[in-house]
Amino acid sequence: MNKLFHYKVALAVITGLTCFISKGFCEEAPADQPNTEVHITFVNEQKEKQPVVEQNNIPAAIPAPAIVTVPTERNDDRPRIGKVLPRVSNEELARIINLSRRQVMLSQKMSKESLFILAGISSAQNAQELEKAIPVFEKILSGLEQGDAELKIPPSTNPKIKVQLQKTQTIFAQLKPVYYKIIEGQELLDEEVDVLKGQDLALLAELNTVARMYETRYGLHVNPVIDLAGQQRMLSQKMAKEILMIYLDIDHDQNVKELHKTGKLFSKTLEALTAGDQELGIAPVDNDAVKAQLDVINNVWSFIAPTVKNIEAMGRGGLTHFEMTAVDAFNMPLFQESNKVVALIKTSARKH
Repeated sequence: MNKLFHYKVALAVITGLTCFISKGFCEEAPADQPNTEVHITFVNEQKEKQPVVEQNNIPAAIPAPAIVTVPTERNDDRPRIGKVLPRVSNEELARIINLSRRQVMLSQKMSKESLFILAGISSAQNAQELEKAIPVFEKILSGLEQGDAELKIPPSTNPKIKVQLQKTQTIFAQLKPVYYKIIEGQELLDEEVDVLKGQDLALLAELNTVARMYETRYGLHVNPVIDLAGQQRMLSQKMAKEILMIYLDIDHDQNVKELHKTGKLFSKTLEALTAGDQELGIAPVDNDAVKAQLDVINNVWSFIAPTVKNIEAMGRGGLTHFEMTAVDAFNMPLFQESNKVVALIKTSARKH
């Protein structure tokens, strides 16, 4: 049988699975509906409080946050000496840390969508998704610094965190016009390509620092299992971004190395969630619904993992437009199904 026949068979499989995915297990809520899976649990050190459920109007494309443990002895942002500033409630702190973590994922999602457009793969759909994501990212970033009544978070009063948030604002101000130029289908100048490949990683690093600063400042503890599951969502977007960078021959060798690390971490994390990991302090999952959902992720991952392996071995030579279409077909299902795992683990955690 010739090569064309193999491609036709593979394409039929991808098309069929994509239809199955779109009609079944990865169906997503309409973008104009609020994300009703945004639940937060508060637990003080004496375990006196009951779970509290909060909702906000972040679009459904933004994943549900992690369960966090909030210390109750001192959770305000007031100095010990000098002027006393308004207290920050436990609920506000949990929303702040959850939103700061979402920003990390969103940064990779926007980068991935911009690169799919440049690669000419599902350009209209990715342009639409990117155009929706930009104002959401900006709203959260502005809210973390200045406060936002709709997001129910107060302004930051910690000088170090404010400086860090302003750093991320400066970086995103460079990326934003490049993203809109890509959405409009304009050709990028060399210096704009440099912004895209350089500032994306800078933004990711600064956003990770923001999240860590909040956790350290307020002594927040994130459920380690949900932390891993949430990390999977971000890794799914980062992996697609790196594959696209390689396909477009942008920092080829560096992105091959990064993809190897990202793919390895995704596999390790997925295995840890399924079977447990003593090193990470994760017990094997004992919830049937979570196990079933992890099986779904494993099935979707099985269609992307071979492409990752081919790229590790052959670099850009291991990629064709056909394979990139397959990456496009399975990347969002991988992201969406990873998001469902978070919701299921949160529900299970509340019952214990």
